[in-house]
Amino acid sequence: MRYAVDWSDLDYMEDSSWLAVPTLVVHGSEDETVPVTLSRTLAAAHPDEVDLVVVPDAGHVASWNDDPDRYDAAFAGFLKQH
Repeated sequence: MRYAVDWSDLDYMEDSSWLAVPTLVVHGSEDETVPVTLSRTLAAAHPDEVDLVVVPDAGHVASWNDDPDRYDAAFAGFLKQH
């Protein structure tokens, strides 16, 4: 509303064909800002492109804070693989 943006025009899940490169998604299971179901849907739609890591009990953008070892291992493994 503040910038007159039509947020429905920015719905990247309606058509995720734009995703064409390997992608690491790290998402907290308790994210109340962006539901983890969106990341699960994206990963299911692109199983060959998306590596999804769900961090139990982590909130929005708190995955590293809640489990830095798991986050770092996922990131290093993703980089090594690609």
